[in-house]
Amino acid sequence: MAPRQGPGERLEWSTDVCHRSVGRLHARVLLTGFEQKRPPLGGGALDSCAGDGGVASTCGSAIRRPKCRMEVSAEGKGLFCGDELAFCRASLLKHNQRGRILWLGRSGHRPVHGSIKGARCVRQGSVASMDKEAAGAAPADLTVAEALLGLMAHIVAALGAQTLELQAMDNGSGKLVALYSRLGFATMQCQSGEIQWMEAPA
Repeated sequence: MAPRQGPGERLEWSTDVCHRSVGRLHARVLLTGFEQKRPPLGGGALDSCAGDGGVASTCGSAIRRPKCRMEVSAEGKGLFCGDELAFCRASLLKHNQRGRILWLGRSGHRPVHGSIKGARCVRQGSVASMDKEAAGAAPADLTVAEALLGLMAHIVAALGAQTLELQAMDNGSGKLVALYSRLGFATMQCQSGEIQWMEAPA
């Protein structure tokens, strides 16, 4: 049965993974509402129905564009069983086919869990095969947080986004810009003093 497309509707998935620190991955897609947008005046199909203030109520509502929020998280195992290790939240507006990363760390605007911070224990191209020793000679070159970012990119692409954007919110050192560049993001034009925006194909 297809989910109803109303605000508050959600889809959730969870799966076990084979990893020395991560026991489960969780994903959630939540329809948060609709963006109300009036069609342009002077040539639109609804123009003849518009009064002084825009679209007349007798001709139906303004254009409704769905908005949704996506979340993915990694849950610990062993000593940290049940603990959230890393978390990524993004939003999507279908009309411009762009996804936006809102937070990468842990929920509540916390940093990633100390047990995995900086540990490059995820092979690129594989979420399940994360253990460097199990991978043999294959390099373990992603952190868990970076892997969640990649998983989120796949989700927003599946929902129709063509581009994923984020802000490199560092202290001006450029380290985050370099990190995201290594992951395929490119800098966008911004005014002096603004936090650097970056984008990548979804």
